[in-house]
Amino acid sequence: MKEVEIKQVISYLNPIQIGDTVTISYNRKKHKAVFITEEDLKHAAQESKPVFIDAVLTRIERYGKVNRGQALQLHFTAEGRDYPIPVVQPFGFEYRSGERANLILIQGMARIFRYGNEGTVKASDQLSLQGEIIRMQKMPIIIENKQLMLLEVMISRGADRIRKANSLFVPENLSVNVGTVIPVTMEMDDLQKETRLLQGKQGAAKVLTVHFEGTKGERPLANITAEKDGVIYHIKQTIEPVYGVEVGDELWIAYDEGTQEAMIINYSSR
Repeated sequence: MKEVEIKQVISYLNPIQIGDTVTISYNRKKHKAVFITEEDLKHAAQESKPVFIDAVLTRIERYGKVNRGQALQLHFTAEGRDYPIPVVQPFGFEYRSGERANLILIQGMARIFRYGNEGTVKASDQLSLQGEIIRMQKMPIIIENKQLMLLEVMISRGADRIRKANSLFVPENLSVNVGTVIPVTMEMDDLQKETRLLQGKQGAAKVLTVHFEGTKGERPLANITAEKDGVIYHIKQTIEPVYGVEVGDELWIAYDEGTQEAMIINYSSR
């Protein structure tokens, strides 16, 4: 146990007595500490809460091709402030200046929550899950000290397991390795549907049509029809933009013969 001397002005309304339990912030190098009050904790909690911002896409910077897509830096504007967000734009989908988006700001970092999507899903409809990185690949794109990485993540919820490919621009000073556990968010409806479909049959299917409805996060939301053994299956899900989906692609899907719903398990461009 270490002792540390604290010199700090405290409120006479909240005096500290010998034997009281207190919270401190401690600097090991300087061997100094300060008291942390309830107000400090409330302020920190407020700063860590997500803030939603309605913004307009005002500028697009292009950084070159990524597989069949393109790396972009999107600049959104809200209340006179610029929010740069790096993304991958897959073939067939287009970010356009003047379009509106809902951004989510967490600890000062902006991400897209919704773009060009009229859905009414709220943050409260999102499930906070954990995913373990089981495979990773560095892509040859760096935007403002953020390295594009393609991760294969195993998402767990109880006994259920869902494997997803997910690209992410990772700050170069952040260590990400196979085995790292990262936070993952999914909508309850999506999780239930994918868990159900994964319990059914699987096989190859050929893509007939692809239409996009904006994004969820930085992943485009696609409506896809695909044919397997003469039967048309309907896929509605977000896609990994590094791979993309085009007419004529052959996908490996999980499908329900009764409802003719399906989901993508593997992309043809992998």
